[in-house]
Amino acid sequence: MECSKRSTGLQHLGVWLLVVQILLLITSHSAEAMKYRDFNKTGIIKNAWPEYESRNVDEVRQELEAQGVRVFVEEPRDGSPPTFPGAEEDVWLYTDGNKQILGVPIRGIWHPNRLQPGWPELVGYGFEKAAETITAEQIGIKVVYGPKGFTRTADFNLRRVFLDVDSVGNVALTPRLG
Repeated sequence: MECSKRSTGLQHLGVWLLVVQILLLITSHSAEAMKYRDFNKTGIIKNAWPEYESRNVDEVRQELEAQGVRVFVEEPRDGSPPTFPGAEEDVWLYTDGNKQILGVPIRGIWHPNRLQPGWPELVGYGFEKAAETITAEQIGIKVVYGPKGFTRTADFNLRRVFLDVDSVGNVALTPRLG
């Protein structure tokens, strides 16, 4: 009898552990989706495609258009706006100039390709606000800041932005990917 109660108790414990594991798995997937804002609040319309980051722009454009998404491509250039900036439901694919997508494609209107010219509009902003703006726009970006002209690492990283900060805490130079 004692053995039967013990095995039943272990079975219940095993079931509870399985339930906890499933809940943790669901929570982690939800957290990842929220991190990238994959879907809108209703969970119906996809807003971001982290799976397309660093892929070939032509392939991604074709896949998105097959899903009924209107797609525009922005190569690195002078930062001047296009004739038509798109709409909130459109997706702009920003490239490195070699057919590779920069960052996570998300819905929204046009903004300059952040490889070139970077974020010139943030010069003079407080560095914390600038970092917040960059991380909201470029999902998964790491912002590294220091005093104007600070030493950087030699490696180039498309998931990193350097912020040069002046003596009063404002952005001193144009932030760029790298």
